[in-house]
Amino acid sequence: MSRFFQQDYETKTFSQVWDNAESFTNEYKASPFNNTMLGTITENNITLTFYLLYNKYGNTPIANMDENQFKFKLFGKMAQYGPAWEQRLKIQEKLRSLGVQDGSEIYKGSKAIYNRAYNPETEPKTGDLDEINYINEQNTTNYKKSILEGLALLADSLRTDVTEDYINKFRKLFNPFASPQKAPSYISGYNEDDEDNEEEI
Repeated sequence: MSRFFQQDYETKTFSQVWDNAESFTNEYKASPFNNTMLGTITENNITLTFYLLYNKYGNTPIANMDENQFKFKLFGKMAQYGPAWEQRLKIQEKLRSLGVQDGSEIYKGSKAIYNRAYNPETEPKTGDLDEINYINEQNTTNYKKSILEGLALLADSLRTDVTEDYINKFRKLFNPFASPQKAPSYISGYNEDDEDNEEEI
């Protein structure tokens, strides 16, 4: 006869607060943090946030005794950091799409354009930042990166894991050092007479 142990924490774990992505997404969309001046998060990335949090903190007890306050803190961090995370994901997606073959964008450098105007038809005013619509000559300088320089810059740009940085923002909402508050309890029927035949799990 096998034994099953149940361990309870003083607070719920993340997976006990939300056991599926749909309820998590619906609660966030109904919260005051959705579509605010802080920015918006697409529904797909709200759902992705749930799975990322479940993956990292699923069985970790929450730090708040007040479950509703925990939810507001978590949704607040999503609203605060989620929009920037989305934009960084798009940037990384663009960077990953760049090839490393000859002619790739990663080897292109900047361009410098120098215009000269002699005796322009209009006289610029003091503090005028607008360009004069008149030139006599133009020189351009185009820079090209070496293969090593282009690859090094691309590798450096891809080094940062923007998703790991985003998920770490939620770390303080969980208590990784919590221990079970109750001693393990036997759930299934256990008979001392069967101890010799018991399979341990």
